[in-house]
Amino acid sequence: MGRIALDSFNNVTMTPTGVTSPSDLQYIPADGSIPSPNGKPVWSLAQAAANLNRTGAIWNVGPNGQITYTFLDKDPSGLYNSPKYKDVIGDYTAGFTPFTEEQRDAARNSLALWDDLIAPHFVEKNGRGAADISFMNTNTGPAQASAFTPFYRGGHGKEAKIQGDVYVNQDQPDNMDLFYGGYGQTALTHEIGHAIGLSHSFQHSGIRSLEFT
Repeated sequence: MGRIALDSFNNVTMTPTGVTSPSDLQYIPADGSIPSPNGKPVWSLAQAAANLNRTGAIWNVGPNGQITYTFLDKDPSGLYNSPKYKDVIGDYTAGFTPFTEEQRDAARNSLALWDDLIAPHFVEKNGRGAADISFMNTNTGPAQASAFTPFYRGGHGKEAKIQGDVYVNQDQPDNMDLFYGGYGQTALTHEIGHAIGLSHSFQHSGIRSLEFT
């Protein structure tokens, strides 16, 4: 087992048993020369990236290489005023509230992390649904948080009004842990990953699992 502690910034740190320095950590080479303890395949960085991108969902960023985003200030039910969207999202927007300023800052920080990793860059736009990615709270949608991918149910533009939209349940206290590394900030980073087209990984990782108390 291991130990959980708070560092000087009140972030949770977890130390596996027997690990007292980075040199104590065990790594598995990506060439597969050492089998993984859990029997799962060991992927290279390129293979892991291909898995996350396996659906081919991607934004058409155009010559400027931009993905735009906005924070909705008004109930988007009018924006979604179509029977086909009602069939898809049901009552997702019934419990709408706008992001707080703290949530907006956390989302911007999460976007900055992705901006460091991908070629397109993010540009904030003002307006009701005038961006690729729209952030909003709703307590009538996901239990925690969710997002639509750019190619939801087909090619880009087929579901243009909801593609890339990110929903956060404002009634879940953990979602308001917006300090760096907190659940809320990590959830935003995760959902942005879906909003830019990444899927959940599966059948991978030969990384040795660790147990914590």
